[in-house]
Amino acid sequence: GARESRARHLLVHLDPDHSQNGTAQALAEILSPFRDGRTPVCVEYCRGDAKVRVLLGNDWRVSPTEELLSRLKQLAGNDGVKVEY
Repeated sequence: GARESRARHLLVHLDPDHSQNGTAQALAEILSPFRDGRTPVCVEYCRGDAKVRVLLGNDWRVSPTEELLSRLKQLAGNDGVKVEY
């Protein structure tokens, strides 16, 4: 509750080591059960010469529970997921 009420957004950072064909689908499958929340999701992709940050639409707002964060860390790595306040 407190995490969701204070969070600006949930950041998922992907880099070439944590992204491949099917990563977008895997991300959607992880987020889907948690889409009943108020926290916006921001996906950031970085590689050596480029960086892009995309704020997902309102339909993809989530409840940033421990379970969701754990699942996202399996996809993006322990340092690839954070709630920004």
